[in-house]
Amino acid sequence: MMKRKVRIVIKTAQKAAVKISHIGHSNFYKGKSFPEVAKDAVRFPFKYGAKATIVKVKREMIRISGNGLAKHYFPNGIVSGVDMAEIEAWETNRAVSIVIPSYNDYDLLRVCVESIHKTCTADKYEIIIVDDYCEDANREKLKTLADEKTRIIFREQNGGFAKAVNTGLREVPASHDAVILNSDIEAHEGWLKSLQYGAYEFGEDVGIVGPKLLYPDGRIQSAGSYRNTEDPEWFDHYYRFQDKDYGPANVPQYCLGITGACQYVKREFMDEVGILDEGFEFAFEDMDLCLRGWESGYRTLYFPVSSLTHHESATRAKNKKIGEKERQ
Repeated sequence: MMKRKVRIVIKTAQKAAVKISHIGHSNFYKGKSFPEVAKDAVRFPFKYGAKATIVKVKREMIRISGNGLAKHYFPNGIVSGVDMAEIEAWETNRAVSIVIPSYNDYDLLRVCVESIHKTCTADKYEIIIVDDYCEDANREKLKTLADEKTRIIFREQNGGFAKAVNTGLREVPASHDAVILNSDIEAHEGWLKSLQYGAYEFGEDVGIVGPKLLYPDGRIQSAGSYRNTEDPEWFDHYYRFQDKDYGPANVPQYCLGITGACQYVKREFMDEVGILDEGFEFAFEDMDLCLRGWESGYRTLYFPVSSLTHHESATRAKNKKIGEKERQ
């Protein structure tokens, strides 16, 4: 935890040095010049008190550690209205392994893989498909997806989602982050780089990042997850069935969990917290991973700048072990 705090301080100092070049900018901060900002900063503690000043300083550290000039701030320090131009200009050398479990779903998987190649041309990535002991005919089809960016692992017995994903995660190189991705996902332009931006340039102490997931008809399937207040042993998705441009769903936020349909997981998180708990046969292993992260000091971030289409019912319908609740 302390190491991460030190890294944030160092990163803030580095960014602050760069921000010095903005001193002459007429919009140095929220439309104000540097002299005006400096004057307000001196007055702030006297006007609002020590506690409010500490909160303000923390928010400013988050702002300075990001790119661009001022944006709109919310009480929890999260920034709305992320500019895609900032993400496009942002550079990262972080490589990613995209782990996709597969079970007799070639037609969906092919679309998923093709959409990744189409939308990640400028990113350092590889795809690891884990066949969870499918039918022989399907295994032959899977081999046609292998190329210089895609490798396939064939398990010797069926083990379910967590075991299949972990088989792939154990093959992720030590220098790579990982993305856990369902085979019924269709990627949109900029999805991966946006998740990386969320992980490394947005907020603080982030371990897992998730996108906005949409149904094929464009409505929201998930905008982060929370514990169901009426059935507390279950989890549900924020803003489910709302229009894709529903305002609150466009605000990044820390949340209890992110669905395993798409989770960006940082390498340091995997090293410190671990991977999926294989005691969960199907469902809840994704929420468990996020909760273990929170317990270890890592936050889960919902970052809607990244979006993907999730053909959710297609793969869940194939699994006979899922009850009606898990299908929802």
